[in-house]
Amino acid sequence: MEEILGHNTRVALYARVSTEEQREGQTIDSQVAELERFARDRGWIVTGIYKDEGWSGSALARPALDRLRDDATKNLFGAVLLNDVDRLARDVTHLGVVKRDIE
Repeated sequence: MEEILGHNTRVALYARVSTEEQREGQTIDSQVAELERFARDRGWIVTGIYKDEGWSGSALARPALDRLRDDATKNLFGAVLLNDVDRLARDVTHLGVVKRDIE
């Protein structure tokens, strides 16, 4: 994907941790920091950070994910960065819905 995106591409960052992941010491801030570094190193412009803290990946309706999907329809960014596809959804059907909405 890096080859497709040029310098100054507008990107959104999406991060999520479930309550269980929080108990295991995983933090949403570490995900965001990694994504910000990744974008900065490529000269991409972060136009939004969307964080769902304490939400399961099995739920399709999440506050930040809903905003991300809405903002995608407004063309506020050209790509979404995330640490792992399971941050978006754990269910393949839900992943298809989110992918369609973002595209």
